[in-house]
Formats: sequence, C-alpha cells, structure tokens
Amino acid sequence: MRFTEKDKRVVMRRLYERTDEFKDRYRWRSGVEATMSEYDRKTGVKHLRVRGLKAVSYCAVLKALAVNIFRAAAFRMAQMMPKQGLCAV
Repeated sequence: MRFTEKDKRVVMRRLYERTDEFKDRYRWRSGVEATMSEYDRKTGVKHLRVRGLKAVSYCAVLKALAVNIFRAAAFRMAQMMPKQGLCAV
C-alpha cells in the first residue's frame, strides 16, 4: 500500500489537531461562528441591494452596528427585569 503526499498531510494535520495548542486556538471559533450567523440572520448581510466596495462596506458596517445595538438592548432589558427566584411559601 502506498501513501500519497496528501495522505501524509492529512495524518500530520490530524495529529496536530489533537494537541493542546490547537484546541486552545480553535475553541474561540464556535463563538465567532455564532456571531457571524447572528449577523447574517438578523441583518440579511448576504443579500445586499447595493454594489461596489464602498457601498457594500458602508452597509456591512451599519449592519454590524445594528447587531451590537440589538445585543446592548437585550443586555439592558435583562438588567431591568426583576430576578426570578424560588419562593418558599
């Protein structure tokens, strides 16, 4: 049985993925992916009605600002709500 260069690269990559260094660097990815998913779902950034780098960049920044405003409002609302606790009556 012969191994190709690709097979060797795959094995090396999989070994690297088991290291603590990789796991430490990779753990942040799920949070970033969730943020990007929220960015797309809430703002529809993948379907802009403008063309051109300048216009697209402007719209993308405004949409990112909107996501931050949504998050700030949700945080503020959570702070203003009374804490729900268990009541022993």
